[in-house]
Amino acid sequence: MVAILCLLPLLLAAANAESIHVEELKSVLKLERELLYNFRSYVSALEERVNTMKGAIEEYSRLIKYADRRPDLYMTNPIFGFRLMNHIRYDWRLWQAVMMLSVGRQQIEMQQRLLALVPKAEAHRRLAESLQSLFRFYNYEPAAFLMHRKKYLRLGSWDYYHMGRELFELGKYHEALEWLAVARVNYTASPHSELLGATDERINYMQSNTLKKLSQQKSISESLDEHLELLTAGRTRSTPVEHASVQEQQCRGNYERDLQLICELNTDFTPFMQLAPLRMEELLYDPLVMLYRNGIREREIAHLMNAFERCPPSSMLTRIPGMKICSISNNFSPISIGLMERLVDMSAAELHMDKFFMLEYSPRDAFRLQDLYKFLGVKENVHGTALFFLNDMDMGGAITLAKHELAAFPSRGDALVFSFEDEFRITFCPNVVGKRLVLIQFLTQDD
Repeated sequence: MVAILCLLPLLLAAANAESIHVEELKSVLKLERELLYNFRSYVSALEERVNTMKGAIEEYSRLIKYADRRPDLYMTNPIFGFRLMNHIRYDWRLWQAVMMLSVGRQQIEMQQRLLALVPKAEAHRRLAESLQSLFRFYNYEPAAFLMHRKKYLRLGSWDYYHMGRELFELGKYHEALEWLAVARVNYTASPHSELLGATDERINYMQSNTLKKLSQQKSISESLDEHLELLTAGRTRSTPVEHASVQEQQCRGNYERDLQLICELNTDFTPFMQLAPLRMEELLYDPLVMLYRNGIREREIAHLMNAFERCPPSSMLTRIPGMKICSISNNFSPISIGLMERLVDMSAAELHMDKFFMLEYSPRDAFRLQDLYKFLGVKENVHGTALFFLNDMDMGGAITLAKHELAAFPSRGDALVFSFEDEFRITFCPNVVGKRLVLIQFLTQDD
């Protein structure tokens, strides 16, 4: 338990940082484990006390039952009479003392020390703001995550209540009502709701405060009665429409496929491709963007992921929050040599550099590949880019191009090849869950 005190600096750092990152969340999860362990220990102490009392209840109940069944043997028996008198005069006084003893004193003291390490309210508020920003970016409906079939995407009514409360504190009243409406319809009716859930009284109180704030805003056009009528039906007035930015529209995708684009086995570029064609899909024609399914094999993925995990500090180019970049020589291994040769065949271009880059990222904001050029040492004469995707993304993580109707959602093993790099910018859309691991190689064309 003493080791948990080492978490304090990390948790305090989490409260002061711009956002809570993975390592800080690991510290919070460790604190959660310690709290659960202490709580379980407290429950065990309670169970031990209760089991002792239950044993006494059973013993005393049997005594009464026997006396009721055979009063002739018990009520005229001086031995039983003395035993009963001892019991009534002394045992119950001792049990009263036991009942007044505090249970789990050690666990209660540890609980107080552990709770002193809980992140501050500001850290919680930043997470709520980040989550709301992500939902707005992708236009997710809050209710879609209520008891989601995937446990790691699941939110309960208690979470919706606190999300609405945090948004209320941030002054985002329309958004707060959306979350509180879901909590209101799905409030906890359990006998333990005061401890483990959001009661309808608590949610109603929060909703009324939010409506009061909205009614004080000059921009509100609906009357309070209209809002109350909607809330009674379990709905809220729609949040005022905020037009999505071009980047948000791109990352959401939903583009209709151009039926003139080709999907075929590519045999065009080199003699090797004629012998071993790869399945290629054109995503854009001008500029040319090609998607190769299974462009990198499982054995190669495992080899490269191992190389990334063992990346020496001298090859780690930057540690931007939520991002790692490792530089690896094209001649690192026979596998990397073979992969680079295949890339030349796939793209009909030359390698721009004698090394490639492994990029792992988990930011919740979109970023452009060109923003990393200074870290990667990329200079002029870049005519194309190849991206190999080494893992799947559960939600989000599309790859887009500025000013083009393209949103690619590559799977593990896929490769994207972009031509004419100087005419557009590659954008990595925010991840919703997990980290993306990508191999990046830049291409050039012979004059």
